[in-house]
Amino acid sequence: MTLTSASGPSGDITADTYDVLVVGAGPVGIAAAIELGVRGCKVLVVERDDGVVRYPTAESIDTASMELLRRWGIAEAVLRSGFPPHERRDPPLEYWKSGFFHICVTDPDIEGLAGRIASSGGRQRSKIWQTDPSTNEYRLCYCEDPFGNIIEIYTHNYETLYGGMKTERRETK
Repeated sequence: MTLTSASGPSGDITADTYDVLVVGAGPVGIAAAIELGVRGCKVLVVERDDGVVRYPTAESIDTASMELLRRWGIAEAVLRSGFPPHERRDPPLEYWKSGFFHICVTDPDIEGLAGRIASSGGRQRSKIWQTDPSTNEYRLCYCEDPFGNIIEIYTHNYETLYGGMKTERRETK
C-alpha cells in the first residue's frame, strides 16, 4: 500500500483508476482508506480542507482502535507520539496540546495492571468501579502514567462492558 498526497487534481480519473472513492479524510475516512488499502484496494481519498490539524481532534484511543493500529503496524509509533518523557503535566489537563493524553486498555486483571503502573511511577486515580452491581465481572478504573497520561482500564471490551449492563427502568406518570 502506498500513501500519496496531492495538492489538487493531477489528471483525468477514469472509472478503472480506483476501486474505492472515500470522501472526507477525517478519522473514519482515513481508517476506511487504510483498511481497504491494506486489503489490496486502490483507494482515492478526497478532502476539502488542506489536511493540517491545528488542534487535537482525538481524546482517547479505545481498544478497537488499538486493534486496527496494531494490524496496520503503527500502534507503537502512535503510542510514542504522545508527550515527550521529560514533560510532566500537572492538573488541570491541558487538552489543547498535541499528542494523546488518554488511552483505554483491556485487561481482566485490573488490580495487577494498576499495581504495575503505580510501581513504574504512575498512580491509580480512581477506585475500581463495577458497571454491573449484580456481578464483580465487569469493572473499570482510571490510572495515570508517570508522564500524566490517563490510562482507562476495562476488564472487557467497551461493547461488552457497557452493552450488557442491567439498568433499572422507572415508570413516569
